Amino acid sequence: MSRTGGDLERVAAMLRLRIACLAALLCLAPTPALRAAVSSPALDEPAGAIEVVVYEAKASPYAAMFRDTGLPALKRMAEARGAAVRFIDVLATRSYGPGLAAPITMVPTVVVFRDGQETGRIAGLFGPADFTRLLTELLRAAG
Repeated sequence: MSRTGGDLERVAAMLRLRIACLAALLCLAPTPALRAAVSSPALDEPAGAIEVVVYEAKASPYAAMFRDTGLPALKRMAEARGAAVRFIDVLATRSYGPGLAAPITMVPTVVVFRDGQETGRIAGLFGPADFTRLLTELLRAAG
């Protein structure tokens, strides 16, 4: 199977974007000192008892893929449980908010919070059926 120059350029561009996103995430990993220095009241207050936060790199193709494949199920399931849904562009903020059990190292990452504390996460892209199954388990565990 041969690849054209255009195909190789697209693959190279995609790899460069992945590397840039990973580098940005590693540089912005939330530490207690960073959280204290750049704390934002909007991020510090959970929207409700259960909240689902999607950490994404808005400009990446993975954000668009998630919005196409995972977002419809996420919205439907969150609404059924009365959970708020929020998006955070990891490349546009210096604070991910408190309550994370570990740094965000991959985008997209869907994190479920209960009373402001992480109860579980889904890191990376999954097909609609797998994503729905994983999110169902996380929301059930959150209460």
